[in-house]
Amino acid sequence: MSAAAAATFPSWAMLEPFVFRRDDDSSFWGATFTIAFSLANPPLISRIYAHLPGFPDRFKCTPLAIMATHRHLALLRVGHEMPSTKLLVQDFFVYNAGAAAAAGEEENRHPCSSSAEKHRRLLTILSMGLLCRGDEEFVVAELNLYCPSRRSKVCADICWLRSSSSVVADSSTSPAGDQLQLGGAWNSMRVEIQCSDDKPGDVATLRRLANQRRHPLPAMAVLGRLLRYYQGILFCDAFREPSPSVFFLRLPLDDDDFPACPNIRRGTSSYLYRAVSVVGHGRELKFVKVARHDGVRFGTLKPGTGFTITCHTLLMSDGGAGIAGGGMAWEEEYKVTSDELWDANLPEHLPRDILMYPQVDIERPHVVHFLFIGQWKYVKKKMWVVSIDMSTKIVQSCSLYINGMEGLQTDDAELIEHKSMDLRPFLPCEFPKFLQLSSSRKRKDME
Repeated sequence: MSAAAAATFPSWAMLEPFVFRRDDDSSFWGATFTIAFSLANPPLISRIYAHLPGFPDRFKCTPLAIMATHRHLALLRVGHEMPSTKLLVQDFFVYNAGAAAAAGEEENRHPCSSSAEKHRRLLTILSMGLLCRGDEEFVVAELNLYCPSRRSKVCADICWLRSSSSVVADSSTSPAGDQLQLGGAWNSMRVEIQCSDDKPGDVATLRRLANQRRHPLPAMAVLGRLLRYYQGILFCDAFREPSPSVFFLRLPLDDDDFPACPNIRRGTSSYLYRAVSVVGHGRELKFVKVARHDGVRFGTLKPGTGFTITCHTLLMSDGGAGIAGGGMAWEEEYKVTSDELWDANLPEHLPRDILMYPQVDIERPHVVHFLFIGQWKYVKKKMWVVSIDMSTKIVQSCSLYINGMEGLQTDDAELIEHKSMDLRPFLPCEFPKFLQLSSSRKRKDME
């Protein structure tokens, strides 16, 4: 890597979760599949490409998905149907960006898939996360909610697999080629979720989420803990011995975000307009919420209405120990209305409509990236990524990401079709910086 290339190499990326398949006619079952990342500096969107020989047609299923990332690791899920039994099998791979010079992937198969004599159960992929500790350990975990008969508590069903605490060095490569090793069998346990003593409604909130099967999503990692959120955050200490612990912390939401009737939600679809971002080297959480004034769940803003963007910060300076003790609270950092943004920016720089899927910039926390949708009347909509400096209220960039109907004749046709049916947020990841470090170490070893 040249000095100029290293200077422009991204330290983090916003990854499109859609996997671009690049198969050929000579594919056959049993061949090794390969993946490649196309990385770009935010607000540009990074992509993952895959060559999946012998896998089912891309229009029939999604055999490869990227589930989660943490520091130098990425969790991949591969699903395929066994020809003999017609049963779906899930395999999980951990990609190690720090070991790019060597084998950067490790198979991580769920034990229930390997033996017909055992109870067969597929992991709930939307409830899975990846967590690493240092350079030598990681854990893959699934967390689901369970409601016992006692209404005074809620439990978490956790299934996890830890790597070995040791690494095996590959003498033919640099230290970056040391390979993490799997540490034995999968474990599972049911643990009671700890809630804040001064918020008695937390248990009721968790039970409602469990009964609705709306588990806190998505998963990310912070200070050695898996973090999941929906109406609150579940902190899971997956490395804790002898068993993991889970604590629930409510998000700073208004009363309208917690409807009395569990089957009817007031207002908007929350996952489109709120997000928790991890910044400050994992020691700070920022919760950004876009509150629509028109109460519409999904669609263009009603005429004469707007929205309000609010950011709260939760400091993690004590290593997270203060969370369980109730000693930490959310602090409002700023509140900006759409009128303020529109007054500060021309319509060609900031269209007068709703902003969705907020993502705080990891390197510049005062900047927030949003997804903006245009041409709501069409199924194949155009989409832009809008970046705003919230301290000045000035738009830094507004770039076209998906070109709608006009893009169906390009290489993005599959992406446009997929996004029209399954709109999901981008996945923030930091492993590009570890790819850069790995390349630098390899170059020094060759000098």
